[in-house]
Amino acid sequence: MAAATPITRRSVGPGAPSSLLAMPATATPHATPGLGLGAANTPAAPAGLTFDDLLASSRRGRGWAAPWAGRAGAHALPPPLSPFTRSAMAAAATPSAPGDGGWRRPDAGVVAPAAAPAASFVPDDVIVDASGTPHAIGPAFDAFHRVLAGHLGTAEPDDALRHIVATCEGWEAVCRDALAQARHRLEVPDGATDLDATAAEAQSWALEANTWNLVARLLQHRVRQQSLQRAAAASTAALTPPRPPHPYVSDTRRLRDRMDRSETPVVCAWIEAMAPPPPPTPLRKHYRPATLKALRHADRQPGSAPLVSEYDPDAPLREGKPLAGDDATYENEQLAQRIFLALRRGRLMDAIDACRACDAPWQAAVLLGSIRRRDTLLDGDALARRGADGAGADDATDAIVVGGNANHRLFKLAARAAAAEPRLGKFQRATYAVLAGAIDHALAVCQSWEDHLWVRYRARLEAEVEAALDASHAADAAAAAAEPSSALTAAAPRASEEFALARYDATPEAILADVAQAIQEDAAAVPATAGGAGRRQQHPFHEAQASLILDHVHELYGQFVDEMSAVMSGQTAMSPLFPHRLRFMAHLVLILRDFLPTQYALEHGRGAATPHGPTPLAPAERILEAYANLLVSARKNDDVALYARFLPRTAQVDLYAHFLKNVDADITTRWGLLDSARRHGLDIDPICRQAVLLTFQAAPVAGGDGQGAASSASGGSTAAAALSPVRETVIASLADPPSPMDHYLIRALEWLTASPSTYADALLQSNYLIRRALGAGKIHLVAPTLGALPRNVIDERWMDEPTDASDADSPMAASDAADAAAAALAAPTTAGSKSAADGGRTTRSGAAVAESDERTMDDASGVQSEARMMCAAVQEHVAYRQLLEALQSLGTWHAHFWQYGPASARGAVDAQGAAAYAAWQTELVAQTQRCERQLYALATSGWLESDLCRGLSRGHAAVRSRELERLRTLYMPHVVLSLQQILYETRDVLPENLDHSVRVVNLVASEEYGLYHAFLAADRLEHLLASVSQSALAQLDQQPETAWISA
Repeated sequence: MAAATPITRRSVGPGAPSSLLAMPATATPHATPGLGLGAANTPAAPAGLTFDDLLASSRRGRGWAAPWAGRAGAHALPPPLSPFTRSAMAAAATPSAPGDGGWRRPDAGVVAPAAAPAASFVPDDVIVDASGTPHAIGPAFDAFHRVLAGHLGTAEPDDALRHIVATCEGWEAVCRDALAQARHRLEVPDGATDLDATAAEAQSWALEANTWNLVARLLQHRVRQQSLQRAAAASTAALTPPRPPHPYVSDTRRLRDRMDRSETPVVCAWIEAMAPPPPPTPLRKHYRPATLKALRHADRQPGSAPLVSEYDPDAPLREGKPLAGDDATYENEQLAQRIFLALRRGRLMDAIDACRACDAPWQAAVLLGSIRRRDTLLDGDALARRGADGAGADDATDAIVVGGNANHRLFKLAARAAAAEPRLGKFQRATYAVLAGAIDHALAVCQSWEDHLWVRYRARLEAEVEAALDASHAADAAAAAAEPSSALTAAAPRASEEFALARYDATPEAILADVAQAIQEDAAAVPATAGGAGRRQQHPFHEAQASLILDHVHELYGQFVDEMSAVMSGQTAMSPLFPHRLRFMAHLVLILRDFLPTQYALEHGRGAATPHGPTPLAPAERILEAYANLLVSARKNDDVALYARFLPRTAQVDLYAHFLKNVDADITTRWGLLDSARRHGLDIDPICRQAVLLTFQAAPVAGGDGQGAASSASGGSTAAAALSPVRETVIASLADPPSPMDHYLIRALEWLTASPSTYADALLQSNYLIRRALGAGKIHLVAPTLGALPRNVIDERWMDEPTDASDADSPMAASDAADAAAAALAAPTTAGSKSAADGGRTTRSGAAVAESDERTMDDASGVQSEARMMCAAVQEHVAYRQLLEALQSLGTWHAHFWQYGPASARGAVDAQGAAAYAAWQTELVAQTQRCERQLYALATSGWLESDLCRGLSRGHAAVRSRELERLRTLYMPHVVLSLQQILYETRDVLPENLDHSVRVVNLVASEEYGLYHAFLAADRLEHLLASVSQSALAQLDQQPETAWISA
């Protein structure tokens, strides 16, 4: 007789099975598929290894692995995808869906996160375009956001314009600071500085700063004009210029009353204010010193070059002889250029002072002739300020001013003649042309878009001034004719026909078209060398400025959206300055559409509503949405809600939900983003529901019956993970950790647990997630999914089943029926689809129509009872908890049982181990009885058999029934077989359990519980009979006389 093997206490480790069975399926009838073991899917393993040995070996990396071992980590969650990084990763760009603002969603074009290739690391504040080129989203973007946040909601409607102007000025200052930094990099370059790119960036910052200055000026002028028009419309008086107090007022006073409504002076003042500083030009003392010296010594230098013989300013033209030395160069080029550039900057007095400083008073006198007559005493300005009795006089500010040219039209006629003189220098001729309101000889010195625009607008301004003066004098003449007895009116001056001038009467549209053509011609004429053609081409910011001047902002939006769509679809390469232009356009939309009070709104750009729902986003809204997506891609999380607030509600929900879906942060950070969105007025509940929906659509969640999934928000479809037949499905071990993708899905529930108003959705979506996970055999996901829910997730009101049939037509049914028809999402296992923009239909408890088809329309009776549905959801939740607790108890029993193993392998008990063995037996008895009670209660409770489809439509109820039937078929045989094995393995410590293990077959055959249906569907009846047969044989060995009778 062989010596008894001493019983040794086994350590709880890889060799101790934690699943139901400890041996391969072919070794014993008891080796039926359990937690993680299936005969059809189990590869051949090295002899002598148990299931846990297989799993442990695969984890230790012995060179082979069972299929279930690598499944947990097979799918790694990729980093958040953006419209930029996605296009760089994709093999080919996918066209954007209609109505998405030309900007594909962060997950558009991606089948599922699991299928996406590993993305290279992209740091914050950087986006990647379709070609893989990174673009920095620098500190200037943050500065823009701070300016916007600082002025947001701080002004009353009556004070809104002042805050709008302050906002524009703040953005202009940001651009000036960025311009200074770019110029510093150009002046002090390092080895990594791209000079061409930096020069282009500096130009872009300068033009954007100028544009914000233009926006502020135009808004102030246009809002003031609208106010005057409304005031005139409210009164009986016509909006006509007031007549001057008498016909002898100066031209300055006449123009003040008639030119304040024109926008031409505003544009001229802007162009002049934005002109760059002129290059330094020395101011030379003394009048023509070289010529004077040459004339004094003419007799001593016979045969020298002929020079002027006289010293007056007109001598060179009159005699046709040059000046001596560099006098001609200084007068015709340096001084003339300085005068012209001073005029270009709107600083006539600076030009006059320069002429006087270099001893050219005659040139100063010429420039003084361009100033129109002003007489504050005749005009009434001084008397008005001083009062009737002369009180309030201030010698410094209220002095009587009399000056200017009373014959200004004659001066302009002479200036035009001087501009046509070919013997003058080009800057002299340009100066005279500008002063005369002509463009013919001024265009020759234009070197930029702004120069061309200024020359033409200055000519237009002179034409408007002349027209206004003619109209004023004509009004005086009409008054004189109407009152011939009045001496004053009879003496009214008339416009002189003798000095009539041709006027530049081009419209703003024609002016800007001519400027664009001139710039194009200049660019074609300049050789394409570094700094050549590129410097003189029309910049996109010039196009924006032209649209603002013409008040064609809608066209500007549309053109930019077309360009944006081409860039995002990969048809056009993204320029380095495109993100900057997108930022500018988005903030321009905010200023013109959202900041102005309604009565002053110049451009709305909002999509109109139709009887069939909202139209696709208007261009302005698509620009805002694209910019918000850019912030998402650059991970500027704190600013996304700031800009999402300006979108329509459906777009807010859609965009912020996509943003939240890709936020990989701790729960505190996640909930902080929700708080930020709430502060900015976003509707958090539908956003959270939509974020969970998008998460489930983007991930390969297993479908309940293997059918397709609902269409995703971007228009594509996400296929559900195909399910193998029940008999081939491998049930994972409870000890398996969730894969990164599973963890990604479970963490999505955190969005629904941030507020009690979405607890109902959290319960419904957790049920959905567990149902799909269990259907795929992922039993290890139940515990973390349930753990993600708050303790008080279940409302006591959901515990009571409504008994009154009228509850099916709850108050929310009538009010939400129309919304539900448009908002209901198709079930993931059906082919239906719904736009994800609405974020789900909100009901009384705050729950929404979700991707898990929890709330849908019934084909016959409309919306079903929410109370019944939530009661069914609570029952389903309790059923999953019951399963988890039973299987956890089973795992605990296995861990304890395998410390010593089956009785056949224990051997004799030595003296040293007797006490430990006795303690082990005592604990085994307690755990066996507890586990037996839980498994028996689960098997006889009608698990998932009750009507858990209440509140669903007939179609979705059928799908749900198939899902629940699959779970019963998959897990009830496992529960019963586990119960039978526990009873059989503990027959030595609890002898009555052997008899109970044989009677398990009666439990399965009972019509009361109908467990045999699950065994037949799962093809597990043979395993049950084999296990019971082994128990019967053991019973026969122990009680050969009565075994068959008791069986």
